[in-house]
Amino acid sequence: MDEKTQAQIITGLSAVCAGAGTVQVLAPRQVNNLFGLQMGSVSRQKVVFRALGLRDLMFAFGFFISRSQPAANRRWLQAFEIFLLCDTLMCGQALTKPKANVFTWLATLNSILFAVIVGWVISRKKVTNK
Repeated sequence: MDEKTQAQIITGLSAVCAGAGTVQVLAPRQVNNLFGLQMGSVSRQKVVFRALGLRDLMFAFGFFISRSQPAANRRWLQAFEIFLLCDTLMCGQALTKPKANVFTWLATLNSILFAVIVGWVISRKKVTNK
């Protein structure tokens, strides 16, 4: 994979993380309801969703600032993949909830897909010590 394609993929991941993080921070109840988790009045769940949103914003920033530093970018990608696998486990656990819906399934599949894409990018990424 050439450097231009890698940069485009990293820019795309950064944009997706920024969008998802912003939505989770600004509208945690709506995101929770969309996935069939029915937050109710429990403010602890809002805090968790906002924390996940901040995490996604942190990754967006990390990807953006490390685009021209292959070794640093690889570390950001590896950390992101670990968190994606954790997200997949959480979404899989949510599938057992009575209010789980098609969006819960899509979130699980999305986490798996992103983990595979990031794993592929990591395996194809050339790291040079500059």
